[in-house]
Amino acid sequence: MAMSAYPTSLDTLTNPGASSKLNNPSHSQQHSDANDAIEALEEKVGINGSAVTTSVDYKLSSLPASTKAASYNCPQGFLLNGKLSVTVASNNITVAIKTLAGANPSATDPVYCRIGDTIRTISAALSVTKNAATNWFNAGSAELATKEIDYFAYLGYNSTDGVVIGFARTPNGTQYSSFSVTSTNEFYCAISTISNAVSTDYYEVVGRFAATLSATVSFNWSVPTFTSINLINRPTRETRQLSWTPTFTNLTIGNALIDFKYIWKSTEIIFECGIQFGTTTSMLGAVALSYPVSPINYTATITSGTMVFGHASLRDDSSGSIYPANMAFNGTSSMIVYLANAGSTYLVSATTSNLIPFTWAVNDVIGMHGLYIPNG
Repeated sequence: MAMSAYPTSLDTLTNPGASSKLNNPSHSQQHSDANDAIEALEEKVGINGSAVTTSVDYKLSSLPASTKAASYNCPQGFLLNGKLSVTVASNNITVAIKTLAGANPSATDPVYCRIGDTIRTISAALSVTKNAATNWFNAGSAELATKEIDYFAYLGYNSTDGVVIGFARTPNGTQYSSFSVTSTNEFYCAISTISNAVSTDYYEVVGRFAATLSATVSFNWSVPTFTSINLINRPTRETRQLSWTPTFTNLTIGNALIDFKYIWKSTEIIFECGIQFGTTTSMLGAVALSYPVSPINYTATITSGTMVFGHASLRDDSSGSIYPANMAFNGTSSMIVYLANAGSTYLVSATTSNLIPFTWAVNDVIGMHGLYIPNG
């Protein structure tokens, strides 16, 4: 072979055998052919930053950045060269998109995200700030104030505003209409700009972070030291195990030991909780308690107390007896504990009182667990 035919066509090289002589095939020609082929490959591939328009290096470097990002075939909501930055200054919270190097995105160092079926480019600073002194997301309510809450970071898009950033308590947003526009509503999304938003604008969860809002009237923001547990830079639709402090009806908590946990998992609220009576705890009547997140409203079709979405156990410490009960919808503000009364042919529901199903005293326990659908 006189000269390499590559890249016009593939070379046909002769491989010597174990018994071949140095002149058949020619040893020097073998080296020459190999050198020609290597040089042809180098020329085709090109050097770093090649200016030769036919080289692979030049052609790849000339591809639009969004085309390169698209080649990764990322799932919806995944950031490329991007991460969340969550900071608090003067009690105000700012959620921003930064590059992996920690800088604001730019034309020369952009961040990419698949929103819907399109790779969108973020090439400038992008953030949203919510100041203190407002009960954002109802996170400063009696149930949630001073408690760490998981928030979901979103990126949305419309052709006029471009890429926008937001954050919300709800993990279920898929378009602008998924959210409430009332800032104190638990299904609100704090978005950087909504000047031209329409109901069908796509929104993608891109991560999750923890933050706390203090109680009225200051409603100050704070954030923990972030770890891989409380700050996630990938799409997720589930909180960690969080806590809330219910508002009770017909139950004075006093010095009871209480533990109320919930998880917001996509379109479900899962709760597990318990009360161990103390010396100043008292049962007054039918026990009801507020939710960590409002449920869908069944009252249009179902009478309160009819929709059962959980179970409870009532334990009399003095006898060791455990009485089964249910957790039922009691309107959009509270759930109620109903006993299973065996005083007739079929089990019927009955409410608790200070004497039902036993005389309540120190160390008696109410354990509750269940699952319901949030109202958004």
